[in-house]
Amino acid sequence: MVEARDLRARFLGCVHYKCSTVLIVLAGVWNLIGSIGFLLCGAFGYSLNHGMDYQSSLSTFWGSWAFLIASSIMLWEVVFREKPEEPHVVPGVRNA
Repeated sequence: MVEARDLRARFLGCVHYKCSTVLIVLAGVWNLIGSIGFLLCGAFGYSLNHGMDYQSSLSTFWGSWAFLIASSIMLWEVVFREKPEEPHVVPGVRNA
C-alpha cells in the first residue's frame, strides 16, 4: 500500500530527496503575490489618472521583487536538499 507521504513526494517531484514542504509553500505564496502584482500592473495601466499610472509602476516593482524572492527560495530548495532517511532494515526479514 502506498502511503500518503510517498504520494506527496512523488507529486512534488521529490522521490530521491526529501523536500521541505514549508519552503515549497513559501515559494508558492511569493509567486502568487508576484502574479497579483503583475495583474494589477496591467489593470492600472488602462487608467488615464496619474495616480493610477504610479500605482501601476509600483505594482510592477513589488511583483518583480516577489518573483525574485520566490526564485531565491526555489534555488535554496534545489541546492540544499536533505538526504533521504535510510530505510530501517530488520535482519532476517526480506524487504520487498
